[in-house]
Amino acid sequence: MALLGLLGAFASAGLAEQGRRPLVFGVNRVGDGGLLYNPPDYLEHMYQRIREAGGTCVRLAASPRDIEARRGKRDWREFDRDLDLAIRYGQEPIVCIVNTPAWASPTGEATHLYPYKTELLGEFADFCTELARRTRGRVKCFQLWNEQNGCSWHFHDGFNHADEYLPVLKVCYHALKKANPDCVLSLGSLDDAEGNAPIFLRKTYEEMAKQSVRGPVFDAVSDHPYSDNAAIARGKLDALREIMIASGHGNKPFWITEYGWHTGHMKPADQAARLAETLEAFIQPAWGDLEAAVYLSIADFEGTTTGFGLTDANLRPRPAFYAFQAASRFGAYPPYQIQPVFLAAGSLAISWETLKPTTGLVTIARAGDGTRRMQKASARATRHRVEIGGLKPDAVYRFFIETTCGRGGLAKTTRSAGYEVRCPGRQVFNGNFESGFFAGIANGWVIKGDGFCTDAALIPFTRVAEDQHAQVVFARGDKKHEKIDSTLSTVVAATPAKPIHLSLSWAGTATKTSARVVARAGIDPTGGIDPNRRGIEWTAWHQLGRLWEQRTLSANAANSVVRLFVQCRSEGTLDRGSVAFMLDHVRVVPGSR
Repeated sequence: MALLGLLGAFASAGLAEQGRRPLVFGVNRVGDGGLLYNPPDYLEHMYQRIREAGGTCVRLAASPRDIEARRGKRDWREFDRDLDLAIRYGQEPIVCIVNTPAWASPTGEATHLYPYKTELLGEFADFCTELARRTRGRVKCFQLWNEQNGCSWHFHDGFNHADEYLPVLKVCYHALKKANPDCVLSLGSLDDAEGNAPIFLRKTYEEMAKQSVRGPVFDAVSDHPYSDNAAIARGKLDALREIMIASGHGNKPFWITEYGWHTGHMKPADQAARLAETLEAFIQPAWGDLEAAVYLSIADFEGTTTGFGLTDANLRPRPAFYAFQAASRFGAYPPYQIQPVFLAAGSLAISWETLKPTTGLVTIARAGDGTRRMQKASARATRHRVEIGGLKPDAVYRFFIETTCGRGGLAKTTRSAGYEVRCPGRQVFNGNFESGFFAGIANGWVIKGDGFCTDAALIPFTRVAEDQHAQVVFARGDKKHEKIDSTLSTVVAATPAKPIHLSLSWAGTATKTSARVVARAGIDPTGGIDPNRRGIEWTAWHQLGRLWEQRTLSANAANSVVRLFVQCRSEGTLDRGSVAFMLDHVRVVPGSR
């Protein structure tokens, strides 16, 4: 009855507290840039995607193992970069203090399985105090360790070493509060996939009594309640709540710092449905004790084309990304599936959807000239589209969308992240791929389908045809279903009713496999975005070899923009080999207009 009474109190307070729980929309900046041969700025690109998804907080690691690998020599640069990016992209950081350097470890090795040796806890305290001091005003939320009840603490001799964890927790709590009295420290996140978290929490309270620990040593409880649905996850938190009530800590909030579903175990649409249902639950009064929730990963990190990510490793959104983006923010309904498409050389259509009827307002300005802004409104609906004309060739514009649900004093408004678009010019933008990549996909290009994407200059077994960089789509045969089957596209200005000729260079490689790479190219004279539309002028499919080949294709423009499509695929089983398609030097042939 005590539990029911407390949950009832949370429910009663829930409506008043709803607007104060924005951190239930967190996403961890986890992905695998190494799979793509470490494209530059991958970390920042993850933060950009988190902001676009509508994320509000991330968990960062403050690792003494890395920051103070040499005793007394602390290098905060990587941590500072991570923290700076989180704040720049509007994310509240939850800083997890975890890992032990070799010089402080009982085993003499850098590890996440052991804390500092008891006689060195004073130096651990100094680390925590410096961390709190240098982040004061920027970081409020901390936690000590991650899944210390499971495989992140030495487990060869059993789990749930609360007797070892508690002294470290006590030291951490007082060291952080010394430098930042307003900070909040959570118990380290508990591995709760199998419902075993209560064991560690109960043991922690027992150890507090045994070790005569007086006064608070944590302010919140973090959990990893991986579950098929929100109801099961709620049950896991309720089991923890019972223990907290019995121990006099019934009012402490929960943080969920990992949850999610793997697309290798279900269809992407099912992953999205489970996420949508869970986010809808989080904003209900019955979840008023949930202060923060952070989805496991913005991107896949498992080294395959499936994973927990809201996006794949190339940060291409999955249905789950749009489910997260669309979810109600306590009665406000954000825009999702935002898509800018050029209808003509200077005319842009921006479309989006909302889960409930809203009005919309698009604000757009030329990059670097925010004083000359244009605005276009959309009427109350769930499907929205506005058209904006008068844009300049080759100019970059930034836009954002505001949606409003309700009227008068009950109206709630949300604002999207900012998006950049470049107006098509008379030459293919980034056709030589020298103007950069976003998480392995060339700026100005769209790549959809199967296969990983990156810059050819990063891959040891590829050769670039022109200049220094080229686009690559590749696959490795670690799994039988791995393959290349992708469509690359970009848009270029044209003269209606006039022919346009495009030239490109391409090549293919196959290593330790009998599979081959084939490709074809096409032009949509209308500038449409659908490669399956009738009327596209396609070349024949062509088998590619390691030597670069040049191909020219032509079409009569039916619009002031045309779209180039390049399709590539692998044929045959990769086994343990790899295949790659490479594209370079895409351009409008001079004098073709």
